[in-house]
Amino acid sequence: MGPPPTRARASSIDSRADALTPSSGSDAPPSHSLADALSYLDDRASVRGRDVKVLRDATVVAISEAKEEAKADTTRLTHSINENNITLLRDLNQSFATVGQRIDNLPMVATVSPDGPLPRIVPFTGSGEDPMQFSLWLRRLEDVMRMRSTTWTTQQKAYFLTGYLDGVAREKLEELTDEERDDYGVVVEHLKRTFEGPQHRYMARQALASCQQQVAESASTFANRLLLLVRAATAGQDPASQKDRVLEEFVSRLRPDLRYYVKLDNPSTFEQAVARAQMVEQLLREATADRLMRPSLGPQTVEVKATAFPGRKVRGTQRKQPFHQGSTQPFQQTRRNPVRSRSP
Repeated sequence: MGPPPTRARASSIDSRADALTPSSGSDAPPSHSLADALSYLDDRASVRGRDVKVLRDATVVAISEAKEEAKADTTRLTHSINENNITLLRDLNQSFATVGQRIDNLPMVATVSPDGPLPRIVPFTGSGEDPMQFSLWLRRLEDVMRMRSTTWTTQQKAYFLTGYLDGVAREKLEELTDEERDDYGVVVEHLKRTFEGPQHRYMARQALASCQQQVAESASTFANRLLLLVRAATAGQDPASQKDRVLEEFVSRLRPDLRYYVKLDNPSTFEQAVARAQMVEQLLREATADRLMRPSLGPQTVEVKATAFPGRKVRGTQRKQPFHQGSTQPFQQTRRNPVRSRSP
C-alpha cells in the first residue's frame, strides 16, 4: 500500500488535467495540443475520465490532420508528376518534329521508278553460256515496265533497256548512233538480229543434242533448263510445234529410272510429263529412304503357286518307275540289288 494522496499531490494532478484540456482560443494545431498533453503526463499518474476524453479527442483530431496532410502531399506529388510527363512528352514531340524536318530537307535523288523498288531482273549478257533467249528476257523486262504507273517514252524505255544490258550485249549497242540508241524499237531489232540469228539457233541445237538430266538434278529443274533450250533451238516456229518438241525431248532425255515410268503413263502434254516425273521421283526417294531406315530387311520374294483348273484332276508329282521284264520290282531297284548266282 502506497502513501495516501496528499493535498499537494492532488493539486499537481489537477494542474496536469487542466493542461490536457485544449483551450478554445488557442491557434495551435491539434497535433501540437496532443504532444503537449502527452508531455505533461507521467506513467505513474492516475488519469481521470475527463482526461481520457480529452486525450481521445486530441488523438482523433491529430489523426485527421495527418490524413489531410497525406492527401495534400499526394495531390502535390501527382500534380508534379503530371507536369513532368507533359513536359517530357512535349520535348519528345519537338525532337521528333525536328528530326522529321531534317529528313524531309535531305536532297532526293531522282529515279525512274516512282512506284517503289523494281523487281530483280538478271542482266542480259548475250554470252553463249546463258541459255536464256533474248525474246524471253525482253518479255520479262517489258512486264516490269508495265508495272509502272507512269507513261514511258521511247527514249526512257531505251535507257531502261540499256541499263540491264551487260557484256557482249552492251557492247553491241555501241554499233548504233546516238539517235538510234534513243529509239527503243531500233535497239530491240538490232539485239534480236544479233542474238537470235541462225548461229545462235545452231548453238542451241548443239546444246540440246547433248542435254541430259543429271543424277542430282530434279525433274522440275531439268524441265525448266530444257524448255529454254528447245525455245532457243526452235525460234520462229509456231507454239504448237514447240510444245510437241519440248514434250518429246523431255521424255527422251530423262534419267533411265524415271523415263520408263513416264513413258508407261504416255502423257499428252509437257505439263503432264513433268508432273508424272515429279511423282515417280518422289516415290523413288521414299523407297530409298525406307531401305536406308530398314537395311536388315532383304528383298521379299514372290511365291507363285500352281492352281488347278476346274474339271481336271490334279496329277501326282511322283513319276512311275519303269518295270523290268520278268521282275515285279522296278528297273531302278533291280539295278541297285542285282541277283547274284550262287557258287556250286
